[in-house]
Amino acid sequence: MHLWSKIINIFNSKDKYPKPESIDLKPVEIENFYSQLDDSCKGFIDYHDIIPLLFENTVIFFFYDLEDGNYFATDKDGNVYSCIHDVKPFVIKMNIKAKKLIESIQNKTFDIQKYFDDRYKGLF
Repeated sequence: MHLWSKIINIFNSKDKYPKPESIDLKPVEIENFYSQLDDSCKGFIDYHDIIPLLFENTVIFFFYDLEDGNYFATDKDGNVYSCIHDVKPFVIKMNIKAKKLIESIQNKTFDIQKYFDDRYKGLF
């Protein structure tokens, strides 16, 4: 199944929490987003894997696949959003910048299991 199909299916469920919507951006808009990233972020994020979405009037970009329809996203200001499809709310803004999160993933100091445990417990 194509990645977009999986993402769109996640967003089609009806509930009270706001969800991202697919958005068509011109390639130059994605290039502009990518070009403003710090070099360490560019080395981590594959330009071709960036997925732009609109969430509460903010364009966010899925940039890190956590498997099973779960992602980290960022906006043009480097804010990070946790996107977990079977938790309400689906999207929450995290208290970390993209550069710091990417560094912790690269340095293997990011505890993915604790992240999921906390997210499912609603601790974010």
